[in-house]
Amino acid sequence: MKRSSYVRLLAGAFLVVLGIIPAACNAGQDVAKNTIEVTFDGDGCKYQGSKEVSESDISVRVDNQSEGALMLDVLRFQEGKTYEDLVAYFGSGAGPAELPSWSRSVASMPASARESVSVGMALSAGNYALVCSTELPTPQVQPVAAFTVVP
Repeated sequence: MKRSSYVRLLAGAFLVVLGIIPAACNAGQDVAKNTIEVTFDGDGCKYQGSKEVSESDISVRVDNQSEGALMLDVLRFQEGKTYEDLVAYFGSGAGPAELPSWSRSVASMPASARESVSVGMALSAGNYALVCSTELPTPQVQPVAAFTVVP
């Protein structure tokens, strides 16, 4: 074997080991503190993650396990508004395309059928919520969870 091939082989093996060790060390642990994870199984969106995250290095993961498309919106509330206000707003019959005027969409993450998507983001301090929108079997909007970003 040529020396350059041997060096490439060793370098490749080293990179594989670097990838496996963190995965093995994290196996069985809950979602990391600055990770927000939403899973859609066709019946509804489920949230896993902390209720409080810091401004740096926020990871948002969407796992769409359904046969339909999914959109996850990250909304920021105006001062004084809460997740309960959001639930009441969508419970009042608001259409799927209408977001409350006292919130602002800061990110939208589409996920096709059976697709997982991860995005890193930096959010400023404030109160946020996650909202799932689906088309199947009928259009539906579901407030999923609230979280706070702290400095």
